[in-house]
Amino acid sequence: MLLGAGIRAAVPAPDLVGHWRFDRIADGVVPDLSSAGNPLRVDHPAVRAEVGSARSLECDGFETGGRLEERTPLVFPQGVTLAVWVYPMRSRGYEPVVGRPNPNPSWTTPLTGIYLQDARPVFGVFGGKKVVLEGPALPLRTWSLVVATADGRTAALWINGRKAAETAQTLAIPPAGEVAWYVGRSQLQHFRGRIGEVAVWNRGLAGREVAEWFAATAGRYGEAGAASIAARRPDPDQTVPVESPGSRPDGTWRSRATRTLAGVAGFTAGEPPPTDRWGGRMDRPAGRATGYFRAEKIEGRWWLMTPDGHRYWNVGVNSVRPPRNLAANGSAAFAAAATRELRAHGFNGLGNGGTPAMQAAPEALPWTIRLSVIASFAREHKQTYPTSGHTGFTEQCFPVFHPDFPGWAQREVAALAATARDPSVIGIFTDNELQCPVDLLDRHLRLPAGDAYLGHGRAAAEAWLAARGRAPAAITLKDRYQFIAHVFETYVRIVHDAIRAVDRQHLILGPRFNVHRGQFDNPWFWPAVGRWIDVVAVNYYGEWGPQREDIQGWSEAKGRPVMLTEWYSKAMDAPKLANTKGAGWVVRTQADRARYYQHFTLAAYEIPALVGFHYFKYMDDDSDSVALDSAGGANKGLYRADGSPWPELLDAARAVNRQVYPLIDFFDARRAAGGR
Repeated sequence: MLLGAGIRAAVPAPDLVGHWRFDRIADGVVPDLSSAGNPLRVDHPAVRAEVGSARSLECDGFETGGRLEERTPLVFPQGVTLAVWVYPMRSRGYEPVVGRPNPNPSWTTPLTGIYLQDARPVFGVFGGKKVVLEGPALPLRTWSLVVATADGRTAALWINGRKAAETAQTLAIPPAGEVAWYVGRSQLQHFRGRIGEVAVWNRGLAGREVAEWFAATAGRYGEAGAASIAARRPDPDQTVPVESPGSRPDGTWRSRATRTLAGVAGFTAGEPPPTDRWGGRMDRPAGRATGYFRAEKIEGRWWLMTPDGHRYWNVGVNSVRPPRNLAANGSAAFAAAATRELRAHGFNGLGNGGTPAMQAAPEALPWTIRLSVIASFAREHKQTYPTSGHTGFTEQCFPVFHPDFPGWAQREVAALAATARDPSVIGIFTDNELQCPVDLLDRHLRLPAGDAYLGHGRAAAEAWLAARGRAPAAITLKDRYQFIAHVFETYVRIVHDAIRAVDRQHLILGPRFNVHRGQFDNPWFWPAVGRWIDVVAVNYYGEWGPQREDIQGWSEAKGRPVMLTEWYSKAMDAPKLANTKGAGWVVRTQADRARYYQHFTLAAYEIPALVGFHYFKYMDDDSDSVALDSAGGANKGLYRADGSPWPELLDAARAVNRQVYPLIDFFDARRAAGGR
């Protein structure tokens, strides 16, 4: 009997040892349609209608997931095939899909199973040795069929019926044991997205059979399943490969598709439109002129508006300051020259870490203010420690619940009175990268109750739990994420009120969020902080360019625009620089840095929720640095540590920066016409 014929007849093939479809769920139990008869029990079940009678399991990333009741042990002496329809909603980190997780909870990889790592499907088989196959990143919010096969000789990974990866495989599949099979979760983590039917065979299917399963089941998953059979409209833009191992040079170098200005199909660079003194475009009707920068949404796209009322997209750079070898009395001359050069290269603003000399330069660029409101409070109480790039707090709990903090915040922001009427200020950063561990609630609950400084945090956490009718021993991941939202909402509200008592005009940009787990993937976080922040600053690392769905989702959840306030790459051909510190991407050459700059910039221009970015940073970290975030030096800058330029990077930046407004118009028109 052909496998495809068996599926169409709804008769499980003899070698099918597990088949679960969520249109059969009742009271949280999904029956096994194979002869093995192992039911799948789902915690907090939520089911989404697909095509016809088809249903999928809607996983929220916190509670929903299934555990197999293994009445008939699943053993695989001849090999194994796992097949699962998956609709991922996020692209960061580990996402368990189906398999037996390792019993060590700190090692999340399944013994036998499929998971996603940064949206890339991975198949793992663990024993004395391991086999791991990794495929290309799956598109978000689209259905894909992922199939893993292993027959004792070869293991293969298949996406939508086509082979994506293959390797020699000779080890036996680990036998059934105490570790349960899970769907949509592991012991501690949960998948976010939708899972369609799951099937398991006790042999490795042939390619023809994988294709038949895809064809037989695709129609149940609508636009992704059925549409995947037909060829999709090709992306009109062209990419070039750039290799990177991540943020450290000792990682696995992987080729990454990279779009440059030359690869944008149909776009021809021309003369940019005239701009006002702030950099706002003057080829569009002027809006309300308030004398200060503000944010406004126009025809579906967010903009900053200049003090004169023109639409402005902030192309900024961080940490513009003179090199160490420049005499102190040369700072004014440096500021004037640096301002001219940055303008010539298409930059129209200054981000975090500037100097008073830059702010006072002739025809100075619009600039930002950086405060350290809660970091200074904790430092005053001697409750901080040095970390890389930001302030460390005792137990990573910043003291927002301390009764003295609101009064401290009012005193700390009092100096804003001096700049409250300065039209060249874009906005105010309130702190830098506040720590946000996923277990922030647990950390608060173990603070010493009687401590005059730390005890307030514990009392606040206990009161928050009690108000929800929850006991500390029973807290869940959802509790932890909602508490994170509560902590940060408390912080931004207190700081907002303190600032607005002194400065009612300038944009509040927040504390430069940078944490993927607990912030970026937290559905309660953005609505909580959005009320108190005008434009949300995000230091954006760990993704090969801005991810449109994620950033649009953040903006829509909070009703405010986003600004990406740190990002960069560093090349290994920069002499004497270790490139082992910092979160930016490592690449091989200065030409690759130039390509990545354009890739990031183009993606940013496309996203209607974004109103700007700040490149990190103006100069490299010098090779003799011993700081935690720059030891050994790093090629982060537009300029070397001695102030001399990196010409390839600056040329690429100039080319794409000067086209910011024509490119935004081009991308908006293409999107309106149904393009990417």
